[in-house]
Amino acid sequence: MMAAIVAKNVDLDFSKFYEDSHTSKKTNDWIHPKCGELHQKMVNLQEAAIESGTPLTQEELSRKVLGEKKKYLLGFGIGPQPSTIAASRARDKDMEAMRAEMEALRMEQQRDREELIRGREERKKY
Repeated sequence: MMAAIVAKNVDLDFSKFYEDSHTSKKTNDWIHPKCGELHQKMVNLQEAAIESGTPLTQEELSRKVLGEKKKYLLGFGIGPQPSTIAASRARDKDMEAMRAEMEALRMEQQRDREELIRGREERKKY
């Protein structure tokens, strides 16, 4: 089912898809308590990633919370194949480099703010 949605290039929210596919239509409860825990973990992880400025792709979210099997990504069925290990490592390196660059920019911005505040305080003294 997820593979069909991905194939249609429809914007999707993996945590919403997971919730819809793992709750009972009759009782609107999770089909298993573990499903509710995993869903909450997905939501928390994505919110934290968005707050840090680097939101996760739906595939990354699935990998981090559900893991992956050799032939398919959990939650995505037999649709998209997991990336190769080398490609995954290269992507991880790129993401780490981008995160480091963003952190450096944040620190520079913080220094600029502090310098601006000091300048204002010094002008108030005179």
